[in-house]
Amino acid sequence: PQKPLPPYRYRSRPGATVTPTFVHVSTNKLRCSVNAVCWSPEGRRLMTGSQSGEFTIWNARTFSFEVIMQAHETAIRTMRWSASEQWLLTADDSGIVKLWQPSLNNVKFSNEGHKEAVRGIAFAPSDLKFV
Repeated sequence: PQKPLPPYRYRSRPGATVTPTFVHVSTNKLRCSVNAVCWSPEGRRLMTGSQSGEFTIWNARTFSFEVIMQAHETAIRTMRWSASEQWLLTADDSGIVKLWQPSLNNVKFSNEGHKEAVRGIAFAPSDLKFV
């Protein structure tokens, strides 16, 4: 059987990126539940946000983890890339929202604007605002 290709290879057929059969299991160093998943803008990496507040960046071709970093103090609940692919927005169980540069080594904005967990986030089409 042919190995599945990353989603960017199927831009005209997004339904082809969903496999109908079990493909692979991968685990990083710390086994805990994953609450949020998103593809990197170029489609070569998969990012997961875990119960422990960590990001894990996975290589989509080999299913191996490349980077693990502590991003939040509590469980990451949601992640979203901006339309321009210049920003990553994340939110956690304690209501903290963070705005990251694509390199993920610099937080441009962090706000504890909610008393409860943030379970959904979105950018405006212009990327100038988010909710």
